Amino acid sequence: MSETGLLFAAVAGVAGSVQAAANAGLSARIGLAAALVVNTTIVLAGTLVLYFARGPRGPFFAEGTPWSLYVGGLCGFVIILSLAFVFPRIGGAVAIALVVLGQGAAALA
Repeated sequence: MSETGLLFAAVAGVAGSVQAAANAGLSARIGLAAALVVNTTIVLAGTLVLYFARGPRGPFFAEGTPWSLYVGGLCGFVIILSLAFVFPRIGGAVAIALVVLGQGAAALA
């Protein structure tokens, strides 16, 4: 494992916790659906910058690619939606603990 990879994974963990709290706060001010639209728009803008900076590496929907490999987008939506919804209701520590529990259970399965 590279040190850069380990650091990047740790930063992703911090970003996930910060994102959940920020989304919950934004959701309380502008509503859950509007917060998801804002969040998704920012993610899309950042992704497009990265995509065009690196240049196309192939088609988005390569022939023969199983549909199940595209489920990541749905998973991202579920993560953002559920954390924005539950963070103010059950608290940050419990919400993140349950996310980690779910990740561990999925990894074991």
